[in-house]
Amino acid sequence: MAGIWGLLGKEMQEKMPALMESMKALQEKTVSASSDCKRVTAVYTIAGRMQELRISEDLKGQKELLELVIQDAMENALVEIDRERKIELSKMVEQLPPGMRPPNL
Repeated sequence: MAGIWGLLGKEMQEKMPALMESMKALQEKTVSASSDCKRVTAVYTIAGRMQELRISEDLKGQKELLELVIQDAMENALVEIDRERKIELSKMVEQLPPGMRPPNL
């Protein structure tokens, strides 16, 4: 990655560390759950984004299944955030002159 820094314009060099830092933030996850009379609500934060998942009352007593549902929702949110970040990165790369673009982006 160090070799590419010289090829990037000043604006790209300034944006790249923030983008890389936000990608690391994808690993940070917190989960909490609460319930009301009809449904369980799981609230979790991924990469600084608050997500809320409403779950059927039927899962309330089934801890393992509830954890799987929450994990699946979190993974789906991570995929969406990753997709958004890749689009953002590709837009930045498109601004580079054709001969300076990395081959894999």
